[in-house]
Amino acid sequence: MKALTKPGHALFAFAVIGFGIVNLIFGDFLAGLIPVSAAAPGRQFFMYLVSIVFIVTGVCIVIEKQVWYAAIGLAALFFVLIVLVHLPRNIANLYDGGSWTGTFEMLALCAGALILADTLPGESHPVSGLNFLIRSGRYLYAIALVVFGFQHFIYADFIATLIPTWIPARLFWAYFIGVAFVGSALSIALNVKLSLTMTLLATMFFLWVLIVHLPRVFVNPQHEPEWTSTFVALEMGAIALMLKRK
Repeated sequence: MKALTKPGHALFAFAVIGFGIVNLIFGDFLAGLIPVSAAAPGRQFFMYLVSIVFIVTGVCIVIEKQVWYAAIGLAALFFVLIVLVHLPRNIANLYDGGSWTGTFEMLALCAGALILADTLPGESHPVSGLNFLIRSGRYLYAIALVVFGFQHFIYADFIATLIPTWIPARLFWAYFIGVAFVGSALSIALNVKLSLTMTLLATMFFLWVLIVHLPRVFVNPQHEPEWTSTFVALEMGAIALMLKRK
C-alpha cells in the first residue's frame, strides 16, 4: 500500500465508522446525509443494517482485512442511497439547495470509496473487470467539488454565517472556498499539480474540522447534524489525501 495514502485510508474509515456510531447513538438515519422518509417501510431495521455496514466496513479498512471488498461494498451502498433516497427527494424539491448538498456529499463519499479501492496495490484488486468503474471515482469527486463550489457562489451569504465570527471577511472566504473547490476539481480532471492541490484541499477540510465543526459539536453535542457534518468534512479531506499520490 502506498505510504502516503495510508492516512487517507484510515481517516476515511474512521469517518465511516463515525457515521455508523452516530446512527446508533441517535437511533435514526443521519438527517442530512441519509434522509430516509419516516413513512418508509422497515425504516428502523434498515437504519441498523446500514449502521452495521458502516462500522464493519470501516473496521475492515482500518485493520487492512478485505479492504477492496469493504471499499466496493461502501461504494455500492452509497450509490444505492443516492438512487433510492436522494434522487426522489431531489425531484420533489428541485430548488432546495440543502437537498442537493446532501446528494453530492453522498456522491463524494461514493467516489471516495472507489478511490480507496483504486489506491490499493494492484494485487489487492481481485476483480479486474471493475477497474474502469473504480477509476471513475476521481471524476465523481471532481463533479461533487464543482457543485460545492457553485453552491458557495449561489449561497455565499448563508455560507458566510457558518464561518466563525472571529474570522474577518467571512463573505470573502465563502467565495474563496468556492473558487478553491472549482480549481481543485480542474486539477483532478486535468491531472495538473495534483499532489500540491490535494494537499491544500485536505488541509482546508481538516482546518474546517478543527475550527468550524468541532467547536459546534462541543457547543451542541446533542445535535446529530453537527456530528454528521464533522465526519463529512473529515471524509472529504481523507479523499483528497488518497488522491494526493494517485
